Amino acid sequence: MIIVVDLEATCWEDNKEKQNSEMEIIEIGGVLLDPNFDILEKISVFVKPIINPILTDYCKNLTSIQQENVDTAQEFPQALQCFSNAIKKHLSPSGYPR
Repeated sequence: MIIVVDLEATCWEDNKEKQNSEMEIIEIGGVLLDPNFDILEKISVFVKPIINPILTDYCKNLTSIQQENVDTAQEFPQALQCFSNAIKKHLSPSGYPR
């Protein structure tokens, strides 16, 4: 099984505007592929940002993620667990792909 991961993060049009701010993951996305590169599952888990909870218009336009998506999302540890659980559905109890 192959897992392709795509992360989206908070961002600003002019990084000088938020020079001392850390970017935060706001979406954990992934595609699980079998050995033939056929899609097994597409996963998308939104993450609630803590440091900068309000998305900029630039960020919303760039990522297509809306404020409502992150407002109702879980914080990173729980979101990562959701992503992990989605992957584990495709693994045997011994950890190998089914």
